[in-house]
Amino acid sequence: MVIDGDSAVALLDRRTPLPERQVLTYTDFERHQPREASLSSPLPGDVVLLAEKESLPASRFSLGQCSEYFRDHQFSTMASGDSSFKPCLRLDDVTAAAVSAMVHFSYTGQLSVGMDNIRELLHASRKLGVTGMEYLCIRFLRQHIDAERCVEVLNIAFEYKLACLEETARNYVIENFKDVSSTEGFLKLDLRQMCAVLGSDNLDTDSEIEIFRSAKRWVEADRGSRLKHVGKVMRNVRFPLMGRYRLKHEVSNVDFMKKDRDCEAILLHAMDYRAGIDHHRVHDYENERTQVRGGAEVVVVAGGDYDVPDHAQYSDNLLYLHPGQDSPGLLADMSGNVTGHAAAVLDNFFYVAGGCFDGGPPSADFHRYDPRFNRWTRLPSMKQGRTGFVLLALDGCIWAIGSGYEMRGRMFPIERYTPHKDKWELKASVGAQVQAAGGAVLNGHIYFTGGMAGTHRDQTRKDVLKYSPEGDYWQDVQSMRKKRWGHSSVACCGKLYSVGGCNGARELLSSECYTPATDQWSAVAWMRFPRHLAGCTVLQDRIWLVGGKNRRNGALTDVWSLDPHTNRWSRQDTVLTVGVAGPACGVLKIRPHREPMETLV
Repeated sequence: MVIDGDSAVALLDRRTPLPERQVLTYTDFERHQPREASLSSPLPGDVVLLAEKESLPASRFSLGQCSEYFRDHQFSTMASGDSSFKPCLRLDDVTAAAVSAMVHFSYTGQLSVGMDNIRELLHASRKLGVTGMEYLCIRFLRQHIDAERCVEVLNIAFEYKLACLEETARNYVIENFKDVSSTEGFLKLDLRQMCAVLGSDNLDTDSEIEIFRSAKRWVEADRGSRLKHVGKVMRNVRFPLMGRYRLKHEVSNVDFMKKDRDCEAILLHAMDYRAGIDHHRVHDYENERTQVRGGAEVVVVAGGDYDVPDHAQYSDNLLYLHPGQDSPGLLADMSGNVTGHAAAVLDNFFYVAGGCFDGGPPSADFHRYDPRFNRWTRLPSMKQGRTGFVLLALDGCIWAIGSGYEMRGRMFPIERYTPHKDKWELKASVGAQVQAAGGAVLNGHIYFTGGMAGTHRDQTRKDVLKYSPEGDYWQDVQSMRKKRWGHSSVACCGKLYSVGGCNGARELLSSECYTPATDQWSAVAWMRFPRHLAGCTVLQDRIWLVGGKNRRNGALTDVWSLDPHTNRWSRQDTVLTVGVAGPACGVLKIRPHREPMETLV
């Protein structure tokens, strides 16, 4: 069959009924088809392309302008020697309809494309090197990523090795999982893509049980071929984040969860994890399936001394501050109103120890907050009550250093809590009575900065000690430039920072940083307002300073951050609803939506 030049595009529309199509125009077409072309090139229809059983007239010049393939190939002459016959080129492994679309594109820069012909057009554009045509195909696919078609686009992108498009389509599935998982297209995900989607930390979901139900639906859509891979699929569902009721009465009752060995092991781990939570040994079962999904890193702020007229009011609140958020969010309250406490983060658990509850004596209480379930768990108490101390995480353990008020001459040694042993043990003493000091972990060592010797503010220190956990000993390093107590010490970008505090007479505006390689302290940009007893932590390589107090303003509500790279302080959008001094801070990954509490039992 020979198709003349005027009807070369007929093959574009030969299907009946005509599928939904979109005509796209290549914006760079004019650049590839200069106006002089009509003078310097042969007339349209000077060559013939042979595809399947059809012959399609085309312009050699137009083809060469849009594809190196045609510039490099020689067109053969018909054997008859008849001058009426035109040079031709046989194109194998491409459809006549795709070649017809390519010829039309070479003349006009336009392409009629739909989901029904996208594969043959992509294949032809790749094989024949028509980059403009391939660009329009990719643009069409990007425009048609929605809940119904995103999986088809994802599969096409993988088939034709379109990495950027594949990532875009997969991210759409992940970010719109609740909508996509209810469609029939979801069931067309292949095994590799299914595991990639279910394993994502950013999966859009309110609960893991919904993810399990979607995975179960996918398996049952083609049990014959998918059942043998069920272990690979279910490995990406975070069963430990489900409640016992769901695990026992829904998940365990599914046949393949009982019969498949991998699924049985996964389910057993989830049960052990739930039991470990109750027996304080949750770290023994930590793996990728116990991590919070779909969350964001936030600054958490625990307790402190609120600024209430005429009397002190301690807080039991656990707040979270998100960058760019105007006001703090509220998480589960602590066990009591506390100040003088300390906090540390280990494996995305928030540990709080010591402090004074409602004005009482220094406490030895120790609690762990689990952001997975928004719940507190009481752990074994420290060996000694402490307040005005530091709590740090190092080598998979929690370390309590320093003491509090009214020590009566006692030297409080370090205490170390080991999660898998679920107990505290004593380590080397700092060798002096120190309270309201700063502390941080840097390069595998604990640094203990400043503080007050005893209970007298005129005995404020600038000494800095470094602790080696391997040798269980302390050593002196270069002292700070200024005496400080009630300051904040954190490690950021390979350096140790000491921020604010009081020198015994007044609150400080200044901050300083320590470089271990040179054993030297250097000045850092001053804060806008002096303060001590502020909460402090590091989020996204910025030092966050929360609240605190000074003599002029009392407890403060503002939140600031220091960028070590620019050495500049910036005021954050978040403002505390009431001033607070002495809060304990850390960084957790939390998820905005949680399973209803009845599913956690």
